[in-house]
Amino acid sequence: MVQTVSKDLAMKNVENPSQPCLIVMAKYPQEGKVKTRLSPFLSAAQSAKLAMCFLKDTLRKSEKLNIKLIVACSPPERFSLFSSLVDKTMILIEQTGDNLGERINNAFKFAFDSNFSPVAMIGTDSPTFPTTEIEKALKLLNETECVFGVTQDGGFYLVGLNQFLPDIFENVEWSSSRTLADCIQNARLILGNEPKFVGDWFDVDEPSDLVKLFKEFLTNKEFFQIAPRTAEWLSNNNNLFR
Repeated sequence: MVQTVSKDLAMKNVENPSQPCLIVMAKYPQEGKVKTRLSPFLSAAQSAKLAMCFLKDTLRKSEKLNIKLIVACSPPERFSLFSSLVDKTMILIEQTGDNLGERINNAFKFAFDSNFSPVAMIGTDSPTFPTTEIEKALKLLNETECVFGVTQDGGFYLVGLNQFLPDIFENVEWSSSRTLADCIQNARLILGNEPKFVGDWFDVDEPSDLVKLFKEFLTNKEFFQIAPRTAEWLSNNNNLFR
């Protein structure tokens, strides 16, 4: 059985307190609810299928790190459907909060309250970024409080903390070119120093991002190993890019 939202249950299943973990923020791929900015380049059904590929590839990639994995899922009414997608060793929790900042905070709080540290967090919008960036982030968190992996649209594909710092994600203009800058400014004010960074990557949110992903698919010989579900989808839908 998949480990679920109860904090007490998670605590019972933490075999090595104060060990690192990875949180995956995951949204169930429901038609009309995911990847909406890819419309009209993709239909709602195509966007949902692509998002499912991203989700499965992200979970598969994360499993290879050999650290505890927390999957924070939304929306609440789709919670039970995640049980068929996640491995029994993963901890499955609901995302809670009125906005993205609160949901990020609450997922981090759950991890730290469960005696994990340091904690890295990713989403499912960047299916091909190397897992080495997660490993780098966790290593950096042995010497610094906060780490980001930057995306080219002004956001981030990864954030890591070595302690619970909720104010970093308050008063942030989410899903904008200001997102990362707002978080960095908060980190400076709270910590009195600069956060560290791992390598840059890109999210797939807009049609131009999807075209970039397809170009990577054509040129990266390891794409099928990195993101096999996404590679299969791109192969089957290559006519979209002609």
